[in-house]
Amino acid sequence: MSVSVTLSGYQEILKTLHATEEQIQKALFRSVNKLIRWLKSEAARQISQETQVQVKFIKQRLKTFLASKDKKSAILNAVLYGIRAIILGAKQNRTGVRAGKKTFSGSFISKMPGSRAGVFRRKGQTRLPIQEQKVALEPFASQALLYLLTKLNDKFLKYFKHELKFILGSFYVARAL
Repeated sequence: MSVSVTLSGYQEILKTLHATEEQIQKALFRSVNKLIRWLKSEAARQISQETQVQVKFIKQRLKTFLASKDKKSAILNAVLYGIRAIILGAKQNRTGVRAGKKTFSGSFISKMPGSRAGVFRRKGQTRLPIQEQKVALEPFASQALLYLLTKLNDKFLKYFKHELKFILGSFYVARAL
């Protein structure tokens, strides 16, 4: 899933405020970059709360590309496939494996020939086939991102007013917007 924020339509602001185009662009870049960073951290918090996976593992799956003078859009790429249970710090116990706050009963930790260690579970009564255990992010992550997208406009206006006020160094910005 990818979220993109593009900068356009700031000529109306130039007319109402006594600011140069460069000042407006600077405020836009700063506010869009703050917005995309806020989106990343809030999405990570909400997904973490739903899946009970540490925030640091989810933040690794959320990549941001910030806006600049050359690139006038900011992007948040979310890689939402499951997290391998071994990455969460899996520990073997009598009933199975505990990885983070998740428990995989009937599972075991093993290193497969020619690959890395993992948390596995047998599919049937026989020795093989086995399946690697993962923590699913998909339904929770999509819902969290869609919910946060509804809050984007209000958050952007808040950040834009703040940045414009900082750049212009005056208090009439809040009244004009």
